[in-house]
Amino acid sequence: MRFYRIDDGGNTIIGQGGFLPEGAIEYLIGEEPQNVIDRIAEMVAKRDLKNKEITNAVPKQYLMDTDWYVIRFQETAVEIPAEISTLRAEARLAIID
Repeated sequence: MRFYRIDDGGNTIIGQGGFLPEGAIEYLIGEEPQNVIDRIAEMVAKRDLKNKEITNAVPKQYLMDTDWYVIRFQETAVEIPAEISTLRAEARLAIID
């Protein structure tokens, strides 16, 4: 059986049936082109979402860990240390929406 194989790098390979590495998607020749395009788009979206979650994890955690400075400032007017304010601003910029 022949197949199209789309790997995680977006490379298309046409070959014979057999083992497909993890992350590869198999498409039988003759399948509707739009179905193939939709599946590729879905794979790319899942990969992009995973990369986004990984990229955002550290800055989001830093913001959560230092939220108490902001709350303390709002409740007592005790200034947030400049270094913390700077790092929080950098963390916000590092987050991918």
